Amino acid sequence: MVIESAQMDGGGIIAHPVPLAGANNPITLAGMVVNQNVEALTALILAQLVRKGTRTMFGTVSTIMDMRTMTTPFGAPEMGMLSSAAVKMAQYYGLPCIVPGSHSDSKVLDPQIGYESAIGALLSALAGANFVYGLGTLEDAMMFDYAKFMLDVEMSRMITHILGGIPVNNEQMALEVTREVGPGGDFLSTDHTLKHMREYFQPSLFDRNTRDTWNELEVKDLNERAYAAAKQRLKTHVPMPVSEDIKKEVEEIIEEYLVEAGVVKKSAK
Repeated sequence: MVIESAQMDGGGIIAHPVPLAGANNPITLAGMVVNQNVEALTALILAQLVRKGTRTMFGTVSTIMDMRTMTTPFGAPEMGMLSSAAVKMAQYYGLPCIVPGSHSDSKVLDPQIGYESAIGALLSALAGANFVYGLGTLEDAMMFDYAKFMLDVEMSRMITHILGGIPVNNEQMALEVTREVGPGGDFLSTDHTLKHMREYFQPSLFDRNTRDTWNELEVKDLNERAYAAAKQRLKTHVPMPVSEDIKKEVEEIIEEYLVEAGVVKKSAK
């Protein structure tokens, strides 16, 4: 069980049970769902007993124990399934939910990260999670890669677009323009197409060019483009300004932690 402090108005906690199927929990997924639910609720109940009204968020980091490698794979499809189950339980209780999504067990940027990250993130998002985390992580969340982060951002934009669904109204159903164009006509030059053509998802890293255009690109490899985008972002990003009061508060929190850990002595003020 992991209980994290959350920066919410008035304070709060995030309950993160870490059941491992076949290790500290039953091997069956149904048994896992029961246990992760009990652990999360226990943490939230304890929080309410300590301080009634504490802001709480329902979460999980459940996965399996791979009996062949004795690892805890974060890219396993079961992790996405367990996360989705946690989301549904959180919705049942009327609680906000945070679950893992775009993780991978690969050690390098390869096709494995694409499949694992996309499946995990999409499962959690379609289930209705309020927060899906794990962007940029590799190797059971033990490593962070800037290029994977940029690729995950692109993936997250796609998922967000998917979650928007298909609007259904008279304008979107396009019955009038369909009648005007008629059988065998083209929609390319219609005002309706011009009006709505920017509603489709447009990638910033993924390639949709023809092969001839792609051959002319200076950087063809997607991973190299992602690293270049990350370097450019780090070079040009301007963080939001932080007030001196907040900076002072953060420094005090860090000092308090270091004092408790015995790393430094409390400064005289």
